[in-house]
Amino acid sequence: MRREQGGRHSFGLSFQGMLADRAGKSLAELGGAKADTLEKATANALVRWGFTPEDWDAIRKSKVHKRDGATFLRPQEIADVDETLAERVLEMILQETKFAVPSGTLRGRAFTKFGSRPGTLWGEVVRSAAMFKSFAVTYMLLYGSRAWRQFGASRAAGARYVSAVTLTTAMGGAVSLWLKDIAAGRDPRPIMGKDGNPLPFAGQAFMQGGGFGIAGDFLLGDLNRFGGGLSSMVGGPVIDTLTDFIGLTLGNGIQFASGDTTKTAEEARRFLQKNFPGRSLWFARLAYDRMLMDNLRRWTDPKAEKAFRRRSKYVGDLGTDTWWSPGQNLPERAPDLDPLREGY
Repeated sequence: MRREQGGRHSFGLSFQGMLADRAGKSLAELGGAKADTLEKATANALVRWGFTPEDWDAIRKSKVHKRDGATFLRPQEIADVDETLAERVLEMILQETKFAVPSGTLRGRAFTKFGSRPGTLWGEVVRSAAMFKSFAVTYMLLYGSRAWRQFGASRAAGARYVSAVTLTTAMGGAVSLWLKDIAAGRDPRPIMGKDGNPLPFAGQAFMQGGGFGIAGDFLLGDLNRFGGGLSSMVGGPVIDTLTDFIGLTLGNGIQFASGDTTKTAEEARRFLQKNFPGRSLWFARLAYDRMLMDNLRRWTDPKAEKAFRRRSKYVGDLGTDTWWSPGQNLPERAPDLDPLREGY
């Protein structure tokens, strides 16, 4: 939350600085600049939000705020000239910030609720299923609507916008994949992949960076980010936890009464691993899993070593190796960052 808020503040200040730097030019001069320049982008933003040349002329008459050698055209100073224009500029800044730093919005949350009411059975099921998915929905609503408008203006503009968004988010997704690899005890996966084909990595980076991280995890053949499987992705963590608890208690009771073999100890260990407080802390999760949970698994699951080898094989299929292998109490070495240097 603090990182998101810091990003919003940074973008808002940058946007106000951009307006101040271009206050010396009329809207016609800004619009006549070359494509892919900040002057052209400023003109496009002003036109998109309904500002006329006369509006911009009134706005740029405002006193420029100066601080630490930087200049800002702020709504506070614009209000001294025209309060209505100041409110419209503030609206433009806030709305553009949503695109620059996407986060959950009221529209995204409403979209995922399907009109259900809180406190009802259906409402709580829907809210569990929508938990932690509002960002992906917000991403689609924000950038999908803007891409639609760009295509409405011209196919070339729409294609440029979609290409730029896809490329930048994929680059961010690649960095996220590498950081997740390191946090999971793996060396960063190579861009070229195990067989020298970069397409799987590109697809994974796109899915991870486009707000579809859960789907990206499933494409990689791994569990989702909350430690569950398909039931957790569809039903959400509340339903997934309830399902695990029923299986651990009622399910094992029925198996015992029927004379079937139960796996109470191993299921209890998995329930503890997924729901132990603090496990979501990225800097402690790997040590917690390796030093405590992997050893507990050896005591509760006779097939633990086979499972460890299977997880190691999955890492090999990614074309990388482990620096802290499953089942090991201590890391074998530091992460190998050569794949990152080779990628650039």
